[in-house]
Amino acid sequence: MRIGKNPAKGTALPTHGRHRIIVPIYIPNLEGYFEHALTVMTLCLESLWLTTNGRAAITVISNGSAPSVVAALQRLSENGRLDQLVLNDTNRGKVDAALCAARGSFEPFITFSDADVLFRPGWLDAVESLFRTFPETGVASPFTMPPLAWIHTSATLLSATARLELARQKVVADASIDQLERSLGHPNYVPSALRESQLVVKRAGAIACVGATHIVSTMRRELIQSLPQAPSLTAVAGSSEKRWIDEPSDRCGFWRLSTPRFWAAHMGNTPEPWMAEEVTAMAEGMSVSDVLAESPVLPTVVRSWTRAVPLSMRRRLAQQLQRASVQRVLLGRGRGTASVPLSPLV
Repeated sequence: MRIGKNPAKGTALPTHGRHRIIVPIYIPNLEGYFEHALTVMTLCLESLWLTTNGRAAITVISNGSAPSVVAALQRLSENGRLDQLVLNDTNRGKVDAALCAARGSFEPFITFSDADVLFRPGWLDAVESLFRTFPETGVASPFTMPPLAWIHTSATLLSATARLELARQKVVADASIDQLERSLGHPNYVPSALRESQLVVKRAGAIACVGATHIVSTMRRELIQSLPQAPSLTAVAGSSEKRWIDEPSDRCGFWRLSTPRFWAAHMGNTPEPWMAEEVTAMAEGMSVSDVLAESPVLPTVVRSWTRAVPLSMRRRLAQQLQRASVQRVLLGRGRGTASVPLSPLV
């Protein structure tokens, strides 16, 4: 039996904002690999709130995390740090959890982020500037990983080449590359040739690096419906992230770009003093909601003409571009056209 009228019936609700950030979290315990995971997660979410407060909605999904982690997330939610907190009793996997939330979101821009990313003031504007300057962009990251310039970027490479906007230039600071390699635990992740110069696109005085990382990337909502509908059923794996997050944008003819400056940092699973120092400085030095104005309306997405070219053909053409790029680097070093292993092009 129902008595009375639901007071919420017929109530108009505010419109959705422009950005939603989705952070899946899996911290089953605080031992071994996960010993410092709670500290890293806290730094990530605090930096995210400080740099987006009032401009983006934050969704956190806990995949069967330890009780202490769930308690910490609930405190953040109660303190207004989160817009949504989803608590899964079991691990539903990074990709499946993130895409479930994305498909239920209405914001035009959706950012997927790992829980070990430290965000810096200005990252949201820097990412938006890529979509504004290059409306062909479907995915954009707030920092670059140079080896990804040839990964799932055939639409970017061919379209930018046709527009005479593709170039090689030194735009990423060596210190940023050093920090990236240290965080990945991979001291030789960026080959010397990619340290010397990066693959970039140029337009109207702006420069962006080719490629984007699934560690943290912002996606236009138009892409969500193009992602595979079947579940990944994988806890976490590069193959699932590539198939469900990375490849669809290139297949659909969208560009994949990243900022030359590191507006965010990958922390890994071990906190370092500078991380807490940056977050403390953010908290003490600014109120994001007070100093950041809403950016102008972004242009409608422009899907590259390369979508009409079969993906297999695009990849072969991009492979030829890669060979030519490597040969130019070798010639610049006076090494002729000696054979050099190419990055895997997919």
